[in-house]
Amino acid sequence: MPFETWLMSVDSRGRIRLTKEIAEAILWLSRENETACVAFIGVHGQLQIAPEALARIVGDKLTAALRETPARVDEANDEWTEFARYAASRWPMTISRDPNRARWELVLPSEVRAIGVVEAETFAVLFVCGNIFEVWKKEEWAAHAKLLRAKFDHLTEVAEDEIANRTS
Repeated sequence: MPFETWLMSVDSRGRIRLTKEIAEAILWLSRENETACVAFIGVHGQLQIAPEALARIVGDKLTAALRETPARVDEANDEWTEFARYAASRWPMTISRDPNRARWELVLPSEVRAIGVVEAETFAVLFVCGNIFEVWKKEEWAAHAKLLRAKFDHLTEVAEDEIANRTS
């Protein structure tokens, strides 16, 4: 299926083991080696994980601009500074393949666990849809799904139109 959810345990170190089924659903994940990626907070409070190369595109432009002309104190309330705050809230991580088993693992960055985006020693919902890979607190996923159910008819109509008109 091109979209799916899984309920997975998060151990005391913040490690989530990915089954072969989950790994195959994440289109950008290397089947042979480690995959460098970046984690950041999504619009619903979930953790989004993306290939490192995607995160570098915007981050490199901002880094170059700020090296050339550092931020001034009077710019603290500018919108671009809000973007910089958000862009700074991304954490490098790696998804590793266990060569002896058909499974992969990721360790949630300690910062993600410390600020409560996803915590250790619990269960998390993994959502995969094409190149989208998200990790949700199970309670937040359930609350989000309830909200979506309340507007299911509208979402179905909009999704049918958007899917029919999207390009790859």
